[in-house]
Amino acid sequence: NTKVDSFLTRTRKTGVIKNGVPTDETGQAGGGGTLMAQSGSLLYYGLHVNNVYAYFLTGQKTGALTQTTFPTTAADLAAINKYAGFTLPDGQALSLELKTSWVEAETLESIGLDSSQYVLVQGSIPTYAKTDTTWTPSGTTTTTMALVGMHIVGSVQGHPEMIWASFEHINNCPANSYDYTTTSGATGTVPYNSDGRWLLTQSGAMTSGANSELMNTNSDGVITAKPGQQIGPSNVYRVFPWGNLGNDAKDNTDIVSINLSVLSQLPQSDVRSNYVMIGALWNQHGNLPPGGNQIGSKTMANSTMETFHQDASMNCFSCHQGTSFGQDDLSHIYFNIVPVIPTK
Repeated sequence: NTKVDSFLTRTRKTGVIKNGVPTDETGQAGGGGTLMAQSGSLLYYGLHVNNVYAYFLTGQKTGALTQTTFPTTAADLAAINKYAGFTLPDGQALSLELKTSWVEAETLESIGLDSSQYVLVQGSIPTYAKTDTTWTPSGTTTTTMALVGMHIVGSVQGHPEMIWASFEHINNCPANSYDYTTTSGATGTVPYNSDGRWLLTQSGAMTSGANSELMNTNSDGVITAKPGQQIGPSNVYRVFPWGNLGNDAKDNTDIVSINLSVLSQLPQSDVRSNYVMIGALWNQHGNLPPGGNQIGSKTMANSTMETFHQDASMNCFSCHQGTSFGQDDLSHIYFNIVPVIPTK
């Protein structure tokens, strides 16, 4: 596979989409904070949607489709196929958006990690002219990228608000202490333990001072250290390991059990066995946010994408809901997606 994807560090909102990638995103969601791995690689981000999402969005924005919510039924999908002029492959997946995070694979060995344990792609990333406090974009380079995190967001029957699920590589960073239910029905506790080799954390690091935002990126792509700081890595940990409070043994156990079930069906040689689901979130009865009771992992945050916004009062719907921005800014890709042309 000789396809080369383009990846950038990420700003809070997308400006221009080119070849399916935001061209001026340069930091994490919620403020533009930029994350660096212990290996010295920045974290880079990709954003992709499937054909159902793309044709729905094009038709909806041009007025050719009267649907006002993402498709959730066979009839909804049939209308999109009719608009597109052909049957969309894998249409049963309905609308799907992927948000992914990556590091430079060649840097992993320097911190004792094995790139063969990661999903790898060829990617084009920015190069920089560097000082201790400022990195200025100077060009691009093509290199092998390793997948470290992913949001899978999709509409399903009864849920036009989409179900938001998140995944991480097992070597990203340590998890905070959490409770779970044992097979005998008792409550067990897994303590915080940072010993070992981690992408985002030094071995033995404490939670105190972790998840610190050391640098941001301007809209022109220049990365600037915060006052009194230098550009570099900070220790990271998953504050709510399974998307719920640490003492929520029942919900923590649900996510852990799902992972154990899936992993038991994958051979150890399968690279996917190195990734786990950290949670999933949706609204009761498919109500659109901010209304409706939220179900699932209500404090979910991906350590590679929402590093600096791991807060008990926040999750995906804190930003992705109708009162947060104008209607064209609801999704990072919604406003600027390049329209697809229906087959006539």
